Amino acid sequence: MPDTKITALTAISTVDPAVDVLPIVDVSDTTMAASGTTKKITSNQILGAGGTATLASATITGDLTVDTSTLKVDSANNRVGIGTASPGALIEAYTNTNGQNRVFINNPSTGSSAYNSIDFTGGTAGNQILSMGSGYSGSFPYTTGALVLRSGQVNGMVLSTGGSAAPIVFGINDSEAMRLNSTGLGVGVTPSGSGGCLQLKSGITFPATQVASSDANTLDDYEEGTWTGTLKGSVSDPTTPVTETGRYTKIGRVVTVQIGYENVITTGASGDISISGLPFSNSSAIRTLGSAGSLGGAVFTGTLVSELGSASTSINFQSINSNASWSAATHSAGSFRYFWAELTYTV
Repeated sequence: MPDTKITALTAISTVDPAVDVLPIVDVSDTTMAASGTTKKITSNQILGAGGTATLASATITGDLTVDTSTLKVDSANNRVGIGTASPGALIEAYTNTNGQNRVFINNPSTGSSAYNSIDFTGGTAGNQILSMGSGYSGSFPYTTGALVLRSGQVNGMVLSTGGSAAPIVFGINDSEAMRLNSTGLGVGVTPSGSGGCLQLKSGITFPATQVASSDANTLDDYEEGTWTGTLKGSVSDPTTPVTETGRYTKIGRVVTVQIGYENVITTGASGDISISGLPFSNSSAIRTLGSAGSLGGAVFTGTLVSELGSASTSINFQSINSNASWSAATHSAGSFRYFWAELTYTV
């Protein structure tokens, strides 16, 4: 395009910023100012030379690079990088080394094994980590495919919703597992009690082998089951062994047992009555007393009780008399005999 006076130019209708020219007059050149001669420059040259521009909209068909790595749009791979000139993910914001501050979405290929994650760890000590996918290979365990929430060592981590009635819900395989709302915390069930309650759908599971705690305020065990009690005599046992299935419940150190024999034959039994086979030994330094009863099978005077000695696993039947020493209840052997015992002790 030859030099043309500005007054001779036609009106601009469309502009290709790469090739179309804008006429300018160099006012410092007195010959140009006098003659009206113009010089040519494209809009690309203007934007590339520095300064600022205000655009109603812009379409960029290639890469976009801002300050080398402040912002990078990779048009070939359809990726956006913040803080990196070579984004390895659909969106990747990256700082490190151990400056952390990383945001990865969709399988990054640079600098970390944390895939599909949002990671604002704030340095080696860490503040928060939200990791989705293959986990984060840092200083805590992870499981492939897990969602990991991890707080730092100072202020902890807060999960909160925008409204007072909005719950925080945790789920596995699209099924709700736990819900926290203004009513309380529900595990497997929506809590419906008063504020601050813990509501469970199916109870608390303790390990099969107790992991004992030295903390006096810690409940470290719960167990319930059956035990086999054998009716014994201090002189001789029943000719045909008499056994029955009892039940027990253990909560921490406290054990409660029950057993009953109904319509049994005790022929051959003699001496003091006892039942062996308790599931746990009594650790108390003193005797433990409970309730007992017999129909036709025991000889005693006074009140019949069940008694468990220290470090023992056998229940004895004892008779307590007013203003007198106690004495053992003895067998009245025969058919159609009944015995019951229940007591609570510590282990």
